[in-house]
Amino acid sequence: MYRSLLVAALALVASSSCAATSASESVKVDLTGRMLPAADAKYPIPYGYSRISQLIEGDGDNRWQREVAIGSATADCMHRAGYDYPDIRWTKGQIVSDWVRPRHVALSVDDARTVGYGPQQRFSGPTETNDVDLSGEALAKYQDWELQCVVAARDVAFADFQTYEVNREILETAVTEFEAAFSAAGATRDLLARWAHCVSDRGYKFLSPEESRAAAWSATPVEARAIAVVDAECRAETDFDTRWWALYSSAEAAFMLEHEELVLTVFESGRVVTKRGVGG
Repeated sequence: MYRSLLVAALALVASSSCAATSASESVKVDLTGRMLPAADAKYPIPYGYSRISQLIEGDGDNRWQREVAIGSATADCMHRAGYDYPDIRWTKGQIVSDWVRPRHVALSVDDARTVGYGPQQRFSGPTETNDVDLSGEALAKYQDWELQCVVAARDVAFADFQTYEVNREILETAVTEFEAAFSAAGATRDLLARWAHCVSDRGYKFLSPEESRAAAWSATPVEARAIAVVDAECRAETDFDTRWWALYSSAEAAFMLEHEELVLTVFESGRVVTKRGVGG
């Protein structure tokens, strides 16, 4: 249960198709690249990854450390209350793979012809289960203790949970608006339109490489490979990967530096610490 009660993860690399369209009307994006040198010097990132998510989540260790700290503190509290309770229910791989993902994945024609889109790694997250043999009043008491222990544990594990929670929500909203504005920018739309036109000429109706990849997940292996090849050929024809990443990295660099204080506040307040024991 405790995972469902933890602070929501930073969904800072939400796909543009999920972002609110109204945000694009008020938020401007800087596609000039003038802020890239400064951003790269302070916050370097691998190709394809979100600068903000990389800072906050790191290589996944930050997320894992929070899960371990909260799980351990919750378990200690439950043990003192007289219950047998696991420290953590999932592996590091399960936790990390859901949050450390590239914002953009390039695809060459050679790779598409050889392996298509590659392994379809769709992580659905750990499954919540009630693994206690209790019912009625006893189960209600157990769940009440669990809730109390989780709330106490997060205050122990986070450097400053209240600051983290408030600023995380502000940052999530800002990032969602940024993603919508980036998707609505003329240069972004023109690039996607050229790619979509190329794909259409080859018999497919997709608006973006994300759509073609999603379609491949539910296709037969032969059809999935064919979709990937068409996607890759049209990326090559339109220089899509190079151009898209140039636009996005430029825009996010400017956004990152504009919201630097907010991002660093989320990072610092979300650090894992050990301040005191959790009462139970």
